[in-house]
Amino acid sequence: MLRSLLEKSLVLALLIVIHDAYYLRKTRIVYPLLLEARSSESSLSLFINDEITLNLERADIFPEMFLLQYSENKTEVKKYIKGADLNNLVYQDRDQMSAVSIQRNDKLYVNGIIHNRYRIKPYPMERSDTGIIAHELVQVEEPHSTLHGDYFAEPLPDHVDLFTP
Repeated sequence: MLRSLLEKSLVLALLIVIHDAYYLRKTRIVYPLLLEARSSESSLSLFINDEITLNLERADIFPEMFLLQYSENKTEVKKYIKGADLNNLVYQDRDQMSAVSIQRNDKLYVNGIIHNRYRIKPYPMERSDTGIIAHELVQVEEPHSTLHGDYFAEPLPDHVDLFTP
């Protein structure tokens, strides 16, 4: 019985190591840098790592006025936001199928999708020696087969009635 328990524990430990190795293979820590062109205010280059540099332009995706609704302490809150204010945060690189939001306070924070297969977001635990915020670059799984190139798809029905009463 002790041997069986030991074997099961060993198998479980091996599965955990394999799972963690698989996850680590798909996740990298990067320190993005933003390079601004002097001639154009809307043209930016975002250096992610030696393999990925994005040539960004503003993504004009929001309407003139944008309604944001959310709940706060069980109360529905409605805020109208100028679309231009939001457009200043969102950038795209059409050639590399990438879209990111960029926040610049005293540090650089990047969130978004890169090459349509990586997700980038700030990694709260690490900074470089120069104070640059670390970001997690995670490879995302292949899109669901029902998308057919679209970003959204309706869920497939669990049950289809062929006859209606």
